Amino acid sequence: MIRALNFEAKHYLDMEVEHFLFAGSIQTMPESFFFRLAGQPHVHTLCNEEGTVLMVLGLVSVGVGVGEVFILPAKGWVYHTIEICRYIKEQLKNGLMFQHRIQAKCRVDDEKYYRFLEMFGFEREGLIRHFDIQGNDYYLYSIISGG
Repeated sequence: MIRALNFEAKHYLDMEVEHFLFAGSIQTMPESFFFRLAGQPHVHTLCNEEGTVLMVLGLVSVGVGVGEVFILPAKGWVYHTIEICRYIKEQLKNGLMFQHRIQAKCRVDDEKYYRFLEMFGFEREGLIRHFDIQGNDYYLYSIISGG
């Protein structure tokens, strides 16, 4: 059984993010980003019964009617895949009630992450060239309300 907690920056800092899980897209997020997320209403930490962090996920407003999703899996999340996938689907459904568009970005070489996004109904819109400081290209994905 999983529990959803309000996000605190220490949840992210305490996580042991698996190297092969969406590593490329996660590495570019500065720690200061997570401190700004604390207290946001649509940012959650999913934990197992023992309180171990399994995933940090959230939907943050980036414009009028536009939200950006991020999903950061931690070690052990795969043992709760069904529960977590149900939770993510519910959060996306709720998010579309308040946003007409939910988007996500992921590095072009982060195939596991963009396959994960596609599993939840995100569609690839295009390529963002040289998006980060290292010059990496990213894909932009979205779900459009009613689309």
